[in-house]
Amino acid sequence: MLEDFGINVDEITYIIADFYPIDDNGQTSPSLATFVSGINFLFMTTVSLIVIFVFGFKCYFEMTRVAVPGRNYSITQKLLQTQLFRALVFQTLIPLTIMYLPLFVLFIFPMFNINVGFAHYVSISISLYPALDALPNLLLIRDYRDSLYNILRKPHEVTLNMEPYYIRRGSATVSSARKSTVNLN
Repeated sequence: MLEDFGINVDEITYIIADFYPIDDNGQTSPSLATFVSGINFLFMTTVSLIVIFVFGFKCYFEMTRVAVPGRNYSITQKLLQTQLFRALVFQTLIPLTIMYLPLFVLFIFPMFNINVGFAHYVSISISLYPALDALPNLLLIRDYRDSLYNILRKPHEVTLNMEPYYIRRGSATVSSARKSTVNLN
């Protein structure tokens, strides 16, 4: 900490997993309690990853069942469901790459007494997660992507479009500009 940030370790509060503490003789020896805690952490993280993958595959197989030609689903609905599924996959890959994998490395390497010099990058990558989490939705869902493109393309011409929109349902066209009344009896 002193070399990287100019902060004395004795002046800050931190949590550490010291797998090989120094005993009274100045020798390092493995700490069983720390190893059990580290393995417990890795086990819990692995279980959460397994849950993510199991339900991800279930969702994928359900999507392939829905996308079968000849079903009573509209092309618009299939397209939207596909876009949402792709966004969900990328929203799963983001924490996997910027949180899970660096934390695995950060815990596994010290267990084998290998010095890892990138611990401060892990905290940076974890802090980036909330900002990156929305990107798959903005970039992979067509309506959001088109709106973002229009905003970025001509920022001086952005206005709210208050024109009525129309939805075609079967043979009837429904307008959003209809006057509606509410009876309070």
